[in-house]
Formats: sequence, structure tokens, C-alpha cells
Amino acid sequence: MWCEFDCCDIGFDATYTDGGDGFNHNWLYECRFTQCDSVGLRTHVNLVGPSSVVEKCIFVGAGKTLAIGIDDNAGVLDLVACHITATDPVEGCRSANGCYGNGALLDTTGE
Repeated sequence: MWCEFDCCDIGFDATYTDGGDGFNHNWLYECRFTQCDSVGLRTHVNLVGPSSVVEKCIFVGAGKTLAIGIDDNAGVLDLVACHITATDPVEGCRSANGCYGNGALLDTTGE
């Protein structure tokens, strides 16, 4: 499903605090994160559960400086074919497959 997250501090923030909820078995496909100031996509620290996939998404400042493209504090995301332009393209993830950060192919950990 195509989504657009524009003109915000954090484009999409998946936060888990307690209870049985979590960011599990999700698929973000062909989403665009633009004009976000600090983070395009963030998962917060206490998420536990199966990984989610972020596939063919674009993370750009679009006139602003995007500090972090993907901040996976929970370590639950698998990245596939994403294009990220940010000061720090990726902070943590389970795996990155065919992703580009600032024009360079990232390794399997998103670094």
C-alpha cells in the first residue's frame, strides 16, 4: 500500500510501551517520507515480536535536512530496496537488502 508521510518531525513512529501490542508482521511498501526534520521512520525500544518489512520506500528531506532516515531502536525491521538521503541513513535494523543510503549501497546491516 502506498502512503506518504510529509512535513513533520517524525514521519512514522511505532511506539510500544506495555501490554500485548507491537509492530509485528507489517509491510510498508512504496511509501514516501519527505520533509521530515528528525526521523523518517522510527520503532521505539521495547517492541518485541516478529520483524516487519519496509520495501521500496523513499526517505528524503525534500528541502529540509533529514537527520535519520530509519531509526530502528527495536531491531524489528527488514529493509528491502529503500532509497534514503539523510545525515545518518539507518540506525539499527535486522537486515538491509539492496538499500541505498546517500547514493551508496548499504551493507546487510544498513551501515
